[in-house]
Parts: sequence; structure tokens; C-alpha cells
Amino acid sequence: MKKKIITGCASLLLCVSTIMLISCVGTSAHEERHVEQHIAYKDTSTTFYDWKKACDALPRFNEDIDNPMKTVLQEDVLLKQVDLFFETMKAQLAKVYWIDSIKPSSQSDHFQAYVEKLMVPTDAVIAIHGDFHGDIRALNRFIETFTSRGFLDEKNPFKIKAKNFYILFLGDYVDRGWYGAEVIYTILRLKNENPDRVFMTRGNHEDAELNAHYGFYDEMMKKFSSSRLLKKVGQLYNVLPLALYLGAGNPNEFNIIQCCHGGIEIGFDPRALLEHSSQHAGVCFNVLMQGDGFKALAPIGLASFAPYFKNGKPIDTANGFMWTDFIVNPTKALALSPRDGYTGTLFEYGKQATKQLLQTWSGSSYQLRSIFRAHQHSDEHMCNRIFNYDKLGHPYDLGVGKLWIDGRIHQVAPAILDDIAVVTFSVAPETEYGWPFHSFGELHVAPDYKDWRLYVYQQSWKTN
Repeated sequence: MKKKIITGCASLLLCVSTIMLISCVGTSAHEERHVEQHIAYKDTSTTFYDWKKACDALPRFNEDIDNPMKTVLQEDVLLKQVDLFFETMKAQLAKVYWIDSIKPSSQSDHFQAYVEKLMVPTDAVIAIHGDFHGDIRALNRFIETFTSRGFLDEKNPFKIKAKNFYILFLGDYVDRGWYGAEVIYTILRLKNENPDRVFMTRGNHEDAELNAHYGFYDEMMKKFSSSRLLKKVGQLYNVLPLALYLGAGNPNEFNIIQCCHGGIEIGFDPRALLEHSSQHAGVCFNVLMQGDGFKALAPIGLASFAPYFKNGKPIDTANGFMWTDFIVNPTKALALSPRDGYTGTLFEYGKQATKQLLQTWSGSSYQLRSIFRAHQHSDEHMCNRIFNYDKLGHPYDLGVGKLWIDGRIHQVAPAILDDIAVVTFSVAPETEYGWPFHSFGELHVAPDYKDWRLYVYQQSWKTN
């Protein structure tokens, strides 16, 4: 189902003056171009700039016409990067300390549930992007931005140059847009060049069944006519972590944020992982213990929801890391989700329940501060928060939905994360959502959490 552009966004953007506004690069970003046949992009040693130029020549997304299924890739080029990704992950997973000595396979036909903890230096900078949904122009502009900032190599922007720089993608790379194959290829170029600096979490659209309904299956079959390649991409999905717990701080005083696509999974208790002394650790799990997790909410009086939370729930059916939403209204603690027809396999978490769980899952040596996620872009209340229609946040924070804002500090001081339990990152603009701008984050960590900053890039965008 195509989404309507949320009215008033364009006029809001005209009124916003932001110190981190990145102007559109060149006139080609605004011109509509059409390609009458496939452009063969054969050589992976070709520069990023040649790749971007080829992508810029592709037709612009237009919700009023069918996907023309143009591509700048050949099957063997994409397949080479996918196969290299499996080798990259084999080497990376071997470096991780695995709780219980069980680690995921680097290439699997089956759903794998695992999460990682990564501790980064206290001067680290992390570029964070929400859903791409097949928007290759947004991804290339994202890369261009951090190249101009000096974090990526100017001669080879697929390569990270700065020693303290990381990139984190929050899932939903395909579907709803026209260039899922190109997005996957580009992210894999980054991952394969920088295996320990680029991380991808799994979104709910990293799923074959959703791909069959929302466009990516048709895209792959019409661009490449290859069920073999599609199968390999499905195996790629199964290698992605459901969440990355990102932390920094002083010994025994670490601050951690949970980074994922959806949000809370009450059936997974992260404390054993987060308390482990390893800087990069992981844990695999097969089922969710939601009944045990729900006990943490007993003090805030949610007994009526208890029958919905059971132990032993299969992880591959509607898990919260990939699917959960949040309630913007700060007075509501918990609700059933419309995503499953209010049947109780999915939930929406409010302020009180979310903060209770973050506190419960914190430990003596660390604090679990916030959840960084994407996913929730068709909900009117969340969109109002992202666009700052409620005026609760600072205009410079336009493009991320900070929940739940108390007091005026966030109206006058941008970028701070003080007492923010959830941050929702924007979807890319050239998709069925029709987003009027391109937004993403640059997170600066520090020894003390009060000094962490999330700077928001806001790029104006015109799709047609």
C-alpha cells in the first residue's frame, strides 16, 4: 500500500534553518532522467563516483508509475559482493566472544537469532541511518556526506579513513522502493571494505515473505531472472544480527544504547551479554522468554496483559527487535499492536513500560540508556514527533523522533540525549512513504553520557 506524503512537511522545512543542513549536490539530484536499457556496471574496482554517476542516471522514483526495473548492476557483480560478505562475516564472527560458546553460521538457510555488544572508544563517531527501502540516491548521498566530513577516504569512499568512525544501518534495505539490489550492493561494498566498522541490523523487511508482497522479489527476478541470487540474499538476511548494543564509557561505568530496527523484545534479557567483560561479544538464542520478561512490568500494574506474554515463543515469528512500535502519548504504558490485528503477538510500548525495562536491564557496571531504531513511519503520531509538529524538540533535531521529551531543555539545546528513552530515525525519501527530506544521524559518544550528542543531518529533497 502506498503511503501519502504527510501534509505540511515541505512548508515546515522551508522554515527550518539548521547548522547541519547539507545542500543538494549539483543539479542532477533534482533532474529526472530516464534510462532506456540496462547499464552494465561490471567492475567492482570502479570508483564510488562512477557508481554514483551511474545510479544518478536511473529513473527517479515515482509512486504514480510502475517500477521500470532498470538497474546498473549485473548479476555476477552483485553475487560477488554477496559471496564476499559471507567470507567477511565468517572472519568477523570468529573474533566475537560468544556467550555459551554457540555462534551463528556465516551462511545459513535458516533464521538465526543473535545479538551483539560492541564497546567503542570514548571518542568514537557513529553514522546512523534508518530505512532505505531501495533508495539508492539517499544511500549514495549518505556516503558522500561523510566523505566530505573527512571520515571516508576521498579517493575510495567505500573505505573508512578515520580510526574512530563507525557506520550503523538499522534495517529495511529493500521493498517499497525501486533500487533494493543497488542498496544491498552498496552497503556490502562498505561492509566488505570495513568489516569491523560497518554494522547492519536485520529489519522486518529482511524477510522473503514480505519481499514477495512489497516489491523486492519482483525486482530481483525482473532485473536478474535469478532465483539463485535471490536465495543468496535470503541467506544474507539470516546472518544479520537482530540488535547491536553499542556502548562506551569508563571502566565499570559504561553507557549502552540498544540499536535495532523495531524496538523492545521483552523475551530477551540482555544482562548476561552486557555484563560480560569482552569488548565485542554476542549471544545466540532460539526462543523468547516473554513470560519471564513481563515480570519486570509487574510493579507498574499491567496485569491485564499477562496472558499475552508466554515463554518459549519462536524467535522467527514477529519478534520485537524487528517489529515493535512505541506509543508517543506519554500517558500510555503498553498496548496491543495493530500490525498483527491486535492479537497479542506484537506490542506497542509506552514511556512507563520502556523506562522500566531499560532500568531492569541495566547493571552495576553499565546503564542501558536508550533504544535507537527506525521502522515506524506510517504512524501519524510518530511522524508528528519526527517532524517536530508538536514543538517539543529543537528544529535542529528535525528528522529523528525523540521520545519522551520532558521539560524545555530539548527545545533550546539540540543534539543532547538526556532522558531520551527512544530515538526513531527517518526513512529515506524516494520510497512509497514520500518523505519530503533526507535525514540521518551522527552520534558522538563520550566518557560521560551527559556529553553524548546526536547531530542530525537534514537534506532537502525533491523526488520529481
